[in-house]
Order: sequence, then C-alpha cells, then structure tokens
Amino acid sequence: MSFMTRRRAIFLAVLTALVAVVAFAATRFGRILPVGVEVSITDEPAPKPKSGPASVSVMRIPVRGDPEEEAEPADETPASRLVAAARAGDAPGVAALLNEGAPADARSSGFPALHRAAQADSVAVLEILVAAGADLEAVDRTGHTALARAALFGRAAALTFLLESGADPDAHAEPNNQTPLLALLFGWSLGQSPNPAGIEANEEERLAAARALLAAGADPQLAPQLLSPAMMAANIGGEIHSLLLGSATDPPPRPR
Repeated sequence: MSFMTRRRAIFLAVLTALVAVVAFAATRFGRILPVGVEVSITDEPAPKPKSGPASVSVMRIPVRGDPEEEAEPADETPASRLVAAARAGDAPGVAALLNEGAPADARSSGFPALHRAAQADSVAVLEILVAAGADLEAVDRTGHTALARAALFGRAAALTFLLESGADPDAHAEPNNQTPLLALLFGWSLGQSPNPAGIEANEEERLAAARALLAAGADPQLAPQLLSPAMMAANIGGEIHSLLLGSATDPPPRPR
C-alpha cells in the first residue's frame, strides 16, 4: 500500500468515526433538542484545499424523528388513525374510531392520542378521550404528560380542561423530566424564534396557562433537574417572572 493510499485510508477512518459519534449524539439527544447536526461524507472536493479529497459538511437542521414534527406512520391501523384524528382535532372521527374499537390510549410514533389532542388544543377531542378512559398521566416518548404537552405548546384551553379532569400539575418523567410549568417556559423560550416544532410564544395564552397551573398547585420551585420554573422565568422576565416569583415561597429550588 502506497503512502498516499494509507493516508487516505486513515483520513476516511477518522471521518467515519466522527460520523458515528455525531449520529449517536443525534439519536441520544434528538428527543430533547429542537435542532441537530447532519454530517455527510462525499468524495467531491471540499471548497478549500485540504489534505484529502473527502470532506465533511455540518449544518443545523431539524433532527430526523424530532418529537414535535415527525409525521404519523402511513398505516391504516385503528390506533394510528385515532391518533391522526386527535391531532387534527377531528372529534367526530375520534368518536367513530372509538366506537369501532380503537383504544382510548392509542399511540402512534410514541405519542398517545390524548397528547395529540392537547397539542391541537381540541377540548372536544379531549372530552371524548377522557370520557372513554384515556390515562391522564400517560407519558409520551419525551416524558411529557398530556398536560405538559399542552403547556409546551401554550394551549391554555386544553391545559385548563386537563387540570379540571384531575391531571397532576407537577407530573414529570424521563427522559426530559419537565413538569408542566417547565414545559410551558421551555416552549415560551423556544417560541421566541422560528423552530422545527412550530411552537409559538403567545404571551397572553401562556400567562393564562401559567395562572391555571399555579391555581391547581403547580410548584414554581420544583426542579427535577436542578432548574426550577422560577429560575427559567427569571431569564424570560416580564409578567411571567413576576407571576412565578410571587408564587415562589421558598428561594432555593426543591428537587424531587
């Protein structure tokens, strides 16, 4: 093997290792981060002279499988159809599928129908699913309950209905460990700029959602992963900071 051939082989081996590391990172953290990294290797010459013909391109793009944007599978199972109907806010369609035997806790792509209805802010669909026995404390693949998902997207009407139905205002689970208040503030921060999930920071609606959570007993100092809602609100400032600061009775965050 010539010197140049060995050099090219070593260079490609290093690039392959880099791709493996980045792919692992994207898979591991793609459920939490709104954007990710895509690395491609090509034999085309790089824009600038390099020691070899291979190049690496890195760009910020929505992670494949992003929990907010992944399309529902193109199958026609009752469960998948029910979740799709819930996401569309199609109350008659949801009722019909339940009557045909689809389970109220149907899931698709790791998300229950209840979560998709909460995301869509469809109280009509939520009413049907809850009446059919959907689990209020079920978590999606990101660790959100339906209440936290409503909070993430700033859906005050859906959030209020779920609280009135008995949803836990402080529920949290792996992998993100976001309580509904944390999800609300995370979505608020994320919505300050364009994002793959299409989350918007509607201040009036999010303030209404925050008030409903606090009235239901949500703890602004609860910090499952060290960062409490009160601390996040301090970074946002304005009325939400004053609201949570006024509700925070204990200065240090309380881990659970």
